[in-house]
Amino acid sequence: MLRCCGKVTKIKKLEVSVHKPLCDKMDEKLSKNKLYHHRLVKRRSSIVESVLGTLINFFNLKRINSRVISQANKHVLMSSLSYNFKKYALLKMYFHNLKREFLNHYNFTI
Repeated sequence: MLRCCGKVTKIKKLEVSVHKPLCDKMDEKLSKNKLYHHRLVKRRSSIVESVLGTLINFFNLKRINSRVISQANKHVLMSSLSYNFKKYALLKMYFHNLKREFLNHYNFTI
């Protein structure tokens, strides 16, 4: 006899998201247009996977030594926060140097 429920639970509950119509529409769009699907996956993977790779390899997310999910959540949040601060600092430094080069090029003084 097959049982779909566990030993403790007597019922199995399936929930449908409120975004189900949008998910179905996107799934239909991706299945019809293979070129669009390929471009979307390629763009998504180039953005997301580089961030995940950096977090895993350089921000100590290969292994999380915490027993509680809330502590693991804190660890991931702090790693992503430090990643974002680093990107912000680099971007700010880039624009500062760009401004300095522009002012020096046109002989402006501050």
